[in-house]
Amino acid sequence: MTDRRVTLKHLRVLKDKKQSDIAAVTGLTQKQISDYENGSSTPSIPNALKLAEALDVDIATLIESLGYVLPSRQGSNHET
Repeated sequence: MTDRRVTLKHLRVLKDKKQSDIAAVTGLTQKQISDYENGSSTPSIPNALKLAEALDVDIATLIESLGYVLPSRQGSNHET
């Protein structure tokens, strides 16, 4: 079965950006971005927010691109 999950790299490529472009906008290093893309490192919450903004995606999309599964709010008994 093929993994159809959208990864951080896919998001970046879809936006026609290079790692160096994202690094320049976020203040992160190109190595950090590479490490996030290949899974050898996970961004902190502040860095994830910077990446989401630089890629113009919501934070949930970015978190899922890093391989995390977010719980569905559908059917939740919690009030917001």
